[in-house]
Amino acid sequence: MTSMPVFIIAVLAQPMLRGILPENVSTLIEKTPFALVYDLGDGAWLGQLTEAEMWSGLGQLLGWAIALCIAASRFRFETAR
Repeated sequence: MTSMPVFIIAVLAQPMLRGILPENVSTLIEKTPFALVYDLGDGAWLGQLTEAEMWSGLGQLLGWAIALCIAASRFRFETAR
């Protein structure tokens, strides 16, 4: 059950599904790591990325990585013992 939100975001990050979502939701989904990785990989594979777009996407991914590392270091599991 705990992986369901992650799976839903990963599925919604697909470009075909982003096209049918409302614009404000689509804009939010485009900033998730799933969509960023997909867009960078797809653009690089097809040769459609400019250098500025590549560095922008990598910078956003670096920001996600730093934010998630900080969040993980502050998160403490509560045991039921």
